[in-house]
Amino acid sequence: MYVPSTVIDEIRAEVAEMLPHLQPKTQEQANLGWVATKIQHCSWSVAAPLAVAWPHEIHHASSQDVSSTAWAFAKLKVCDSPLLDAIDAEAVLWQHELLPQELSNLAWSYAVLQIIPAPLIDAISSASRAQCSQWRAQELANTSWAFAKMVCLDKPLLSAIAPRSLPLIPHFTPQEIVNTSWAFAQLLFLDATLMDALSAEVLRTSRDWTPRDLANTAWAWARLMRIDDPLFEAISAASLPKITLMNQQDLSNTAWAYARCELQAAPLLHAIASSAISLRTSIDSRSLSLIAWAVAKLDVSDVPLMTALASASLPRLSDAQPQGLANTAWALATSAVRHRPLLDAIAAASLRMITQFGQQELGNTSWAFAELRVHHDPLINAISAAALLSDHTHDYVGTDGSEAARSSYAIAWAQGRLSFAEEALTLVARHVASGQCHGLSYGLIVAEEEWRRLAPSDRALATLRSFVGGSADSL
Repeated sequence: MYVPSTVIDEIRAEVAEMLPHLQPKTQEQANLGWVATKIQHCSWSVAAPLAVAWPHEIHHASSQDVSSTAWAFAKLKVCDSPLLDAIDAEAVLWQHELLPQELSNLAWSYAVLQIIPAPLIDAISSASRAQCSQWRAQELANTSWAFAKMVCLDKPLLSAIAPRSLPLIPHFTPQEIVNTSWAFAQLLFLDATLMDALSAEVLRTSRDWTPRDLANTAWAWARLMRIDDPLFEAISAASLPKITLMNQQDLSNTAWAYARCELQAAPLLHAIASSAISLRTSIDSRSLSLIAWAVAKLDVSDVPLMTALASASLPRLSDAQPQGLANTAWALATSAVRHRPLLDAIAAASLRMITQFGQQELGNTSWAFAELRVHHDPLINAISAAALLSDHTHDYVGTDGSEAARSSYAIAWAQGRLSFAEEALTLVARHVASGQCHGLSYGLIVAEEEWRRLAPSDRALATLRSFVGGSADSL
């Protein structure tokens, strides 16, 4: 609804004039907050008088007044601590009298404002579980979304929401389907029966969904590693005609989802990559790196496509983070594209932030440069030092033991390939001592030691001839 600015100005003045006469009528104050949201005018000048008056009069409020006011301030994106603290305290007292919609609105409001008062969240969870059998689709979806947004893994609450949702799913709106699946995926809480029921509804209705809903649904199934071929085929079919309507997040989330599940939807991935290239002035480096990584991982890239992605990535590299740099380098190497300007830029950016690299980023970056035979001594020296330091401090950022071992092997292999044999031996020896050594790393040591034993410096060429059985001319 459009409201002329002159009318909004009049409402502001009326609100300020009326508030002294409303106390202690908190319902009227709550209604004014609701009006402010309905005119879609997020103005502190409208919300401020309400924020000042409410904390002093909140004890006169009903449960509906409390939840409606929190909802209004969340819609206005106004985070007023004294007001919200007062609502928080009052809502905890009201928890056993709050209706399902009021509980859902409170959870949604605090999630939107990114405020997580533990007593209130616990009270909402307890009261919600007691009333869950009465809840409607919107309340179920909004509450699960809110807890996921606040990163609150409340297993008892999610375990109550899932079975209550099942008979209602045929009546879910697309947003309710997406919000529910996104919430359970975000919290990595897998309820297979719920996901299967949601999947059936996706198959039935997704052709008319928005690009954002399609992308978020693919992301949810991929995060939970639910390899649901019919669902992903339906999302691909619905997404292809809407590729040009996707923004960078939709494109990168969709590409990431198919790559994580190793589903080779080549037409979709090509369309995503082409669309990303066309957005080169408005797409960020993170999205480009994810898309490049996805098409390379799924082996649906070709040299012209990856070269175009590399050219689009180069001017955006200034905002790249370690994972994006490593993913882009890995994608180039996997696709056998030696784009030297981008590789030089990746090396320079990596050197500036090498202390922020985890083991996987160190491994992927060193492997990529070695695979493409790009000799960048400062980068390999920095990676070697960082790898030794992370082992010494046991700082395996974002890795488990097996991943750290794989990364150490990739680094050692790259060092050996780029003629940093001593560094490779030192790194492998250190990882052996720490128990983080990949089996193939032992092979690197054996190969190097055998070479040194059979090929001293004055007889290396002769030894190599004996290995390959060739003549001097062939070497």
